Amino acid sequence: MTTKELLQTKISYYSNIKYNTSYKQITLYDWISKYSMKNKTNIDKIRELYDTNKNLAKQMKADNLPAVTITGVFESYRRVDLVSKINPIIAIDIDRDDNIHIKDWEELKRTIAKLPYVFLTSYSCSGKGIYC
Repeated sequence: MTTKELLQTKISYYSNIKYNTSYKQITLYDWISKYSMKNKTNIDKIRELYDTNKNLAKQMKADNLPAVTITGVFESYRRVDLVSKINPIIAIDIDRDDNIHIKDWEELKRTIAKLPYVFLTSYSCSGKGIYC
């Protein structure tokens, strides 16, 4: 799959993680370029809040940030038996809380980014994990 084809991959978009019904499809390019930047202010607030009030930061994320299903498209309800298209890509979220043995997150991010089959590497919304 070429980079151009990958960026044109359709994904399901949700108002936030609480909604299981997608109301539109967008491209991976739109998610990376438009929607991520559109939500930068909220992401910055979540990152500032995370160290002092983790629960409030998580609630703010759940309420205010949109979500997508990178691996598949769902025409109606987000449930594995209702997937209408499976994409040849996967998103992985590596949480710091679940991986306390990792000491150098910047090095891990650089290492993952160098892998030939990884398209995108960034810090998670909290800034405490890695999304790839």
